[in-house]
Amino acid sequence: MQLFAEMCQVIESESGRIAKKQLFKHYLMEFPEKSRIKVLQIFLGEINPHIGRKSINIKQSALFTREYTIDEIYNTIQQLTNSFTNNERILVDLFGSIPANQLPYLKKILLGNINIGMGETLILEALSELYNEDIKSRYYTCSNIAHALSNNIVIQPLSPIRPALAKASTRIPDEYAVEYKYDGFRFQFHKVEDEWQIYSRKLEDYTYRLQKVGGLLNELPDNIIIDGELITPNMRFQDAIRIDAELTPVIFDILYLDKPVLQRPYVERREILESLDTPYINQIWYNESPQPIFNDALNNGYEGIMIKDLNAPYQPVTRNWIKIKPGQDTVDLVVTGAENGFGKREGVYGSLICGCLFNGIITDICKVGTGFSDIELQRWKYLLNVDSPTPTSTGIRVEPKYVIEVSHSGFQDSPNYTTGKSLRFPVFKCQRPDKPITDILSLWS
Repeated sequence: MQLFAEMCQVIESESGRIAKKQLFKHYLMEFPEKSRIKVLQIFLGEINPHIGRKSINIKQSALFTREYTIDEIYNTIQQLTNSFTNNERILVDLFGSIPANQLPYLKKILLGNINIGMGETLILEALSELYNEDIKSRYYTCSNIAHALSNNIVIQPLSPIRPALAKASTRIPDEYAVEYKYDGFRFQFHKVEDEWQIYSRKLEDYTYRLQKVGGLLNELPDNIIIDGELITPNMRFQDAIRIDAELTPVIFDILYLDKPVLQRPYVERREILESLDTPYINQIWYNESPQPIFNDALNNGYEGIMIKDLNAPYQPVTRNWIKIKPGQDTVDLVVTGAENGFGKREGVYGSLICGCLFNGIITDICKVGTGFSDIELQRWKYLLNVDSPTPTSTGIRVEPKYVIEVSHSGFQDSPNYTTGKSLRFPVFKCQRPDKPITDILSLWS
């Protein structure tokens, strides 16, 4: 334990990321080989001390202390249960005999949070460098450091896999699928024979709290792992499970069916998924223009859209999926017209045509059809009809008068506009009556 405490203290005092990594590798090699796995399990939170909910009044009162090895600390933690009486006896003895300078690090171990500036990613990078192997990718697939180091990766139900992730981008693959982006709770469902488990994004076991969801998904075939989102209307997830509210699973990927399918292309995994007899599979669109789907997503209360490469495998933790939400960048544009609405927007305008200054002349650059409430749509119908607009085959044209703020996800080339550019995924933010037309976005050829 003395070496472990020294390791933590030295690494914690170092501010540089590279220096921390080098120190971690150095100290790790100082431990006997049989102890290294236990040290790594402690750092990566693979051990779960069952301290219980009650606090234990522990005072270090022993006259004589003794040195514990990290193996002894590890084995002692393994003896902890949810029994308060059992834990009190074990911990009082341990805290009463360990040297005082090591107490802070013993507490960190028991709390499951070493917190010395060595996060999981940095630890795995250090191990990959130390062993000159891709330990990080292995660990993300099995979440067991002993298996990752020995390259004994077994993908099977009831062994959770780190979820694939997404990044904000507007670079779209050549072949892709578009999905709605849900604002919910990421989950992974595992089933083998009569047993099933539900894991969170962090691989926490939520089975006992999600019995209703498990009941809905228990009709899935045996020997399966699926990835999805749990959604509930008008309520945070934690509030929903606290009051046992209804949660709806949305399944958007499959990782295992009788055998691992992670390495198969998305389009093949999707075919497997759609062969299942379940109503909870999400809707997707193949190679369709993302803009109208993005508009529909926002208008129907979704966060945005996801875009996935049809030829890509499922890669745990890797941010290969693309998420598109309302952008953070904003520009001011002027309304030059509007297009008629259809369906739910029958009787109002479905989108505003917006212009910028191009070589000093007001020129159309995009259409904005998202970000409007029903009241806002009614207001724009009134505003634009007051000044005798000019009818067109699809809507109206108006004199440039109203300046609006629009968020977007960057510019894209567009042959549809004289500017040669358009905004990618524009969203209406608000009207800007304080802005003159001379302040709107200005582009030059």
